[in-house]
Order: sequence, then structure tokens, then C-alpha cells
Amino acid sequence: MTPLGDTEIAVLPDLDERRAVSQILQVVETLPKNQREVIHLKFQCDLSYKEISEITKLSVSNVGFLIHSAVRAIRRQMLSEAEQASTVTRRIQ
Repeated sequence: MTPLGDTEIAVLPDLDERRAVSQILQVVETLPKNQREVIHLKFQCDLSYKEISEITKLSVSNVGFLIHSAVRAIRRQMLSEAEQASTVTRRIQ
């Protein structure tokens, strides 16, 4: 599994987009290995649940559950970080 690196992120057109992708990738690295693997296969390799199932030897429903759980964890962490940044910004102002 080869995650996106700085070179791939650098080609994104917008600074905010590059920052967001970089943050998401950092959060993905904190996920359990099985969730990282299915996220990589789904979103970087653009594979179907069935294809991921064949590669990982997991059931299609288990693949779906892992992806759902990973996306939920990523969303939760990103929202938490955004709230923390907002709180810091309000304190500074």
C-alpha cells in the first residue's frame, strides 16, 4: 500500500485543498491497519467493494463496514480538529 505523498499532494490546485488532503491523510495514518488498507484500496486505487474483498479475503459486507467505520472516524477527527482551531481563533481575537 502506497499512500499519497507530498509530491502527489503538491499537484492539487488549491492551498486549502492541499491542506485538507494532508490533514485527512494524517488522520488515516492513525486508523487501524485493516481500515487504512480498505480506505487506500477504495479511494486511492478506486476499487469496488467486491475487488477489495477479493484482495483482502474479507467479506464484501465486512469491507463495507470497515470503510464506513473509517470514514466516520476520519469525519469525527476532522470536525474535532476544526472545532479546536475555531476555539483557538476565537480566543486570539
